[in-house]
Amino acid sequence: MLAALSIHVSDSSYPTLGIPLRLFAISLVSMVAGYLLILLLNSGRIRKSKSYEDIQLDIRKLRIINLIFLMVAAVIVAINLKTAGLPPAFSFFSLDTKDYLEYGNLKQILFPLLVAILVNVSLDPSYRFKLFFGGFASIVMGLYLTRLNLMFAAFQIIVLFALTSRVKTRKLYVVAAISVLCALMLANVLGNNRTSRAVFMEFLQIKSAYSDAPMPFLWAASYFSIPISDMSWIALEFPHEQLHLSSLYPILPGFWTPEDPNQTFIDSDARIIDKAHTYLSTYFMDASYLGVVIINLLIGLASGYFMTGHRTTSPLVFAVLLAAIMFLFFFDLFTPLSTLFLVVFQQLTEKYTLRFHASRENRQRELAA
Repeated sequence: MLAALSIHVSDSSYPTLGIPLRLFAISLVSMVAGYLLILLLNSGRIRKSKSYEDIQLDIRKLRIINLIFLMVAAVIVAINLKTAGLPPAFSFFSLDTKDYLEYGNLKQILFPLLVAILVNVSLDPSYRFKLFFGGFASIVMGLYLTRLNLMFAAFQIIVLFALTSRVKTRKLYVVAAISVLCALMLANVLGNNRTSRAVFMEFLQIKSAYSDAPMPFLWAASYFSIPISDMSWIALEFPHEQLHLSSLYPILPGFWTPEDPNQTFIDSDARIIDKAHTYLSTYFMDASYLGVVIINLLIGLASGYFMTGHRTTSPLVFAVLLAAIMFLFFFDLFTPLSTLFLVVFQQLTEKYTLRFHASRENRQRELAA
């Protein structure tokens, strides 16, 4: 992101690296501190914890749960068709539709259902069921033009592949790189179709020197540089007059969400040009650098919790955490209600589909005790 920021693809790009480096340093130290704290607290327990040589997945129950998720998602899609008309993707065919941000209701439930379906079916050995469930989830995401959730699911699938595959590490990196590239290409196609080049250039204030640059380059350069640029302007200019809890508003249902007390400032500064301000923006505006320390400390604690053994006993939830971490330079995916719903859905999936069998050494230790 710092390299992309140094290109200054936008007229509003933050001019120096001082504040970005400061934010990075504080975040890194806080996150590592939380991680090491968990390792320290569990140092005596890690060696005594159960180890598993066999984790079995009940495919039949997995398909039943996915079918339930699909049926609920289909009901929500049908309700939105009746109340809001055709999904945003039909605007490609010059049909009258609502903007993708305004279209439909219950998206805080619909999107995590679709992500759960897509992630869960990646564990199904049957290509027929992969096509059925994966096709449904992918098509609905495409119709709703939700690139974020599509990539969120893709990263979780990569994490699960790394946890369950016996492929060598080097090949895993290659597979991950190819998967990310394909997801970015698909996201680029969706972006080009829902946002014209002229609108893109004007909205993101792309410099005239890059007016003829290829769209994939502009998408990549702007997406990697603008969030940290926006965050830097916020860190420089935001007036901290009182503490807020706006960073917790995403936990609430959409119809209960209060008005953001920081939105007036965001709208008044023309240099803040997009809604992606990294995961730090709301925490910083709530409590300055203390907010930055707190959220990174919590991420470090959660990471340490999973790395002390729970990543194998709760792989689906671990995948959600890692995918959220992968997106932290762009969005805060830790606190939204949709993420909490996804965690609940995946915990239910783990509870009813995973079976653990202790290793021989662990059984002998228990018998000896």
